[in-house]
Amino acid sequence: MMTICIQLLQQQHPAENPAYEDILYAIGTLAGCTYPPSDVSNLVLDTYFQVYVDTLMPFIYAALEAQDQPQLLSASLGLLSDVIRAVGEQIASHCDQIVRYLFADVESNTVSRMVKPAILAVFGEIALAIGAAFEPYLPVVMQLLQQAATLGSGTRDHTGFEMLDYIDSLNEGILEAYSGIILGLKGAGKGIPITILY
Repeated sequence: MMTICIQLLQQQHPAENPAYEDILYAIGTLAGCTYPPSDVSNLVLDTYFQVYVDTLMPFIYAALEAQDQPQLLSASLGLLSDVIRAVGEQIASHCDQIVRYLFADVESNTVSRMVKPAILAVFGEIALAIGAAFEPYLPVVMQLLQQAATLGSGTRDHTGFEMLDYIDSLNEGILEAYSGIILGLKGAGKGIPITILY
């Protein structure tokens, strides 16, 4: 199944292939079958999926570059989260590039603001997966989350429903990121950064 999905992804660029998004969701379903890793019955599928990660990542990056296509970008973020959960700390070798793409998307004016909370949540997924190896990313990610929190703490009195939805989603993404960072560092025996506490 994975081989077929990858062959389909190879046929066209994501911007030109309307099925690209569906293929990403299908692969995400396969990745989802590999966790939780404590389930012994998933051991074979877990190993099976890891074989495809290096091949799969360029397709995820290509979809992350589709900043003007919110549905495709959302699908790529969902798949990225599934892949991170599926392979755990083995995603570390890809993290520099993943973080670069996530920062480009969250800072872009082209990306729909409704997608940005999901981008923030992926930072938490990364921290949970790689634990102490997340520390090099911590200063810039913390600064990003603090900036996002400033946006999410604005007044709600004269705000339309769409903006309220965005603020709620943004706050949820921020909390998911903080939770992942705290749990990831705590699980690795690291202290909690004081900037999270204030």
